[in-house]
Amino acid sequence: MAEGYPVNKLFIVIGSFIALAFVLALAALVFTQWQNPEVHQLVMEQFRVIVALPAAGLFAFLIVTAFQVGAGPIEVDIFGLKFKGAGGPAIMWVIAFLASAMMIQVLWKT
Repeated sequence: MAEGYPVNKLFIVIGSFIALAFVLALAALVFTQWQNPEVHQLVMEQFRVIVALPAAGLFAFLIVTAFQVGAGPIEVDIFGLKFKGAGGPAIMWVIAFLASAMMIQVLWKT
């Protein structure tokens, strides 16, 4: 934790709310529609799209939030372009999401 940088509890609340919403939506799908053969087949065939990619987005958000809370404002410098303010976390989220999505694609056994 960087000294002098207060932990913004709003980041923790938003991250927790998004994680909880994702888990509750997935649980609602499983408990209400899992017996429906069409839904079950769709979820199993498209698991990467329905479950893994939203989880990757949540993971990327949690990574960005953890870095922002732990180290202060995020500034990203890529190929000579500097992103500060809201641009830093947004670019970092895109990079973390794309890395997670690519690893899902590469490591998934079909």
